[in-house]
Amino acid sequence: MKCSGFREQMNVLSPIYRLLGEGFNDGDIAVKMDLTEVNVEGCIAWIVYFLGLKSWCNTLQWWRDLSIAGKAART
Repeated sequence: MKCSGFREQMNVLSPIYRLLGEGFNDGDIAVKMDLTEVNVEGCIAWIVYFLGLKSWCNTLQWWRDLSIAGKAART
């Protein structure tokens, strides 16, 4: 899988990002999206880099904090 354009990246990264936030692991995401686990790991690495975070765990915490803030704003 090679994400050459922004639209192609978002079509893959957004669902991966959402599934990460829901607690799925790399293997589960790969099966759910019909990708290889290596591709999912590469996408996760790109997300971590793009957000300027230090690790996958920081990415999950960032996503959960964002989700909690979004839910609070809707209530």
